[in-house]
Amino acid sequence: MNYLLPIILSLALFGAGCSTVSRAPESGPVNEQPSITGSASTKLDLSNRGLTAIPMDVFSRTDLVELDLSHNRLTNAPPSQIGALKKLRVLNLSHNTLTGLPAELGQLQDLEILNVSNNGLTGLPMELG
Repeated sequence: MNYLLPIILSLALFGAGCSTVSRAPESGPVNEQPSITGSASTKLDLSNRGLTAIPMDVFSRTDLVELDLSHNRLTNAPPSQIGALKKLRVLNLSHNTLTGLPAELGQLQDLEILNVSNNGLTGLPMELG
């Protein structure tokens, strides 16, 4: 269970406002759903896109190491398919309006940084530690 300490520490630091991600909004339609299939990068930045849901093709990118979904309009917890992103080390969900997180986040054993600051979370899944 040594991998839980960095997650818990990151949650505490981000929750205390010690680190945030700020970028100017990108131009383009607010609800545009970007297509990300075919990309070879292990980092995916979908921040500041006005997303109301995570594009489903994100979950087929099992090579992802970093995923940034900050500064969007996400209200629902990420779907259970997030558990398929086994190589994920950094997940940024900050600055949305999330009220919950899926238990499947506990399956991401390589996850080191989980930023969920500036959301409306009412609790964390027990699977996170």
